[in-house]
Amino acid sequence: SKGWFVKPNRLGAKIGIWPDSHIADLGHALELSRRVFSHYRDDVVVQPYVAGRNVRASFLGLKPETGIEALGIFFVDSGGDFQTMADSMALYGETGQAAKDAGTYVEPELEAVGASQPEAARKIRAIAQNLIGG
Repeated sequence: SKGWFVKPNRLGAKIGIWPDSHIADLGHALELSRRVFSHYRDDVVVQPYVAGRNVRASFLGLKPETGIEALGIFFVDSGGDFQTMADSMALYGETGQAAKDAGTYVEPELEAVGASQPEAARKIRAIAQNLIGG
């Protein structure tokens, strides 16, 4: 294992993921757990760190009959080893443009997984279909 990764249990949009969330010392996990709880009242998950490309699978079904074709599956390259709160534009709200102007936010590069790894995209889509279908 290449260390551990500490992330909130129930939060999204990279909330509670800091630059020091990838750890080598499990003692630091307790400190991160306390930080997450102090800021967001959430527990953390401590899992083995797995290096590799980040993949985002997003589904937005505005109508009940929306099917798996609405699933977007993309590699996300934010320039770092993993994405943090600072990488998530969702956290900036009205200050997003100011962050862009100041050069503190860089839009991540997205690449459709199916363009280079169609079998991986098919497997992700099958997993999502099972989750949607129950």
